[in-house]
Amino acid sequence: MLRACRGIIITVLLLSVLILEAVQEEFMFPGEQEVFLNFENVKLNNINFYDGNEIIVKYDKKDDLNIEISEKLLSLSSKYEARISLKLPGSKSYRFSKDGADCFFNAEMLEIITDDENVRFTRDKLEVFSSDDTKVEIGERGILVVDDDQRVEISSDGIIVEGDENKELTGFWGRMLGGLIKTIVKTSVSLVGKSPEKIAKHIINNDEGKNEFSNSFGFNLNNKDTKSEILEREFYPAAKSRLSLHNINGPIEINSWNMDYMRVKITKATQYDEAELQQVEIVIEEGEEFSIATEHLSRNPRVQVNYTIDLPEEIELDNIVTTNGPITINNTSGNCELLTLNGSLNIKNHQGDILGETSNSGIIAEEVQGKLTVMTSNSSIIIDRVSDEVSAKTSNGSIKITQCPVLSEVLTLNGRIELEIIELHNDLDIITNNSKIRLQLSSRLDADLRVSTTNGKISTDLPGLTADKISADHLSGQLGSGGYLLRIQTSNSNIYLESLDELL
Repeated sequence: MLRACRGIIITVLLLSVLILEAVQEEFMFPGEQEVFLNFENVKLNNINFYDGNEIIVKYDKKDDLNIEISEKLLSLSSKYEARISLKLPGSKSYRFSKDGADCFFNAEMLEIITDDENVRFTRDKLEVFSSDDTKVEIGERGILVVDDDQRVEISSDGIIVEGDENKELTGFWGRMLGGLIKTIVKTSVSLVGKSPEKIAKHIINNDEGKNEFSNSFGFNLNNKDTKSEILEREFYPAAKSRLSLHNINGPIEINSWNMDYMRVKITKATQYDEAELQQVEIVIEEGEEFSIATEHLSRNPRVQVNYTIDLPEEIELDNIVTTNGPITINNTSGNCELLTLNGSLNIKNHQGDILGETSNSGIIAEEVQGKLTVMTSNSSIIIDRVSDEVSAKTSNGSIKITQCPVLSEVLTLNGRIELEIIELHNDLDIITNNSKIRLQLSSRLDADLRVSTTNGKISTDLPGLTADKISADHLSGQLGSGGYLLRIQTSNSNIYLESLDELL
């Protein structure tokens, strides 16, 4: 009996210790409708919405969870693989990044934004919007595909085709079933109908056995057999220093913060022998021109190098270069060049001129106080709120530009163009082929207009348009009192000219 009682007492004491190690913290974000979440070496036990006003984080004290908060950001990180539970106010929306993809979710939906697709889950269906204007919807009724001129519905009722009678249906099916639909049906149907928070947990945790879904939309999920080496250092650069970073084979993320030192985290990783890690050296030179470089000690070592850098606000960017990885900058400054191959460019809130170049990956730029010149290939460009001159070039990808007062050049091949034009400071060519152009023009715009397409039509209801010549596929004339030449040209598709003021 005494032995049994002793066992019960020990069990109770152990349970008490475990209970004491459980920690719950609550965080308020008053006035913020959207909260940014950051997870580093953290796994979610569960995530739920509730009717309260605080974000509740539950974790085990032994996991040594580090929590940082700012005006809109809740960052959770751990030296170990911390397991946490989250309760989120259902009245707010949330955003997090995962290997180059931007994920947005609330109590009703989750959306994944990558270079080439927007993937949106609601509680009863999945929608995918691709960069070539194709829409795919998977729900209870079946599969719906909407192309520029074609609509195909596949359900228990059979196959319904609506659209351009002259379009070659076999070519349409070859493109659709050979690409987007095949990928989605194969990898994503199992997630249709799940709640947004469950899908968010799935993405954050990189759940084993489900990585195929994430990989199909550009995620580079970590392999459990990966060997890695992490270097973390802090520097106190001189005021007004300029940062240059030259990397090979890996992503770069640079953020500004309100501390007086620079924090650099470098992760070397390989799926091969650990000896591969020693074939890559990091060289750092301090000074007014602060430089960091990845150097290979042997030919083509099989190593990826990831950089995450937090900068004091007065430190400016100079040349940021990598290959096979994205470049992300946020709240930064300086006239700089961003160069990568096979990686996206993601720019948010930058003060200074930017020259950005990549290939085979998309470009997103928002809130730039300066000139912006960007070029890519085989991917889309999205630009919003740039104060000075904008030039955008791509091929086989779309271009969308909003709230940019000065456009100097907009050029793509085989991709749609969507622009807002408020005023012209120079002649402007807007050119693509095999894709539509949609322009929203201010009624205050004074310009000479030359518009043409082949095998398409021109649609316009612009006020203040004086047409010299007009037909189904050609238009020339003046907007307002005339001025700089606005030349708009495509082929095998339509051109839409709309009044920006009526849309506001």
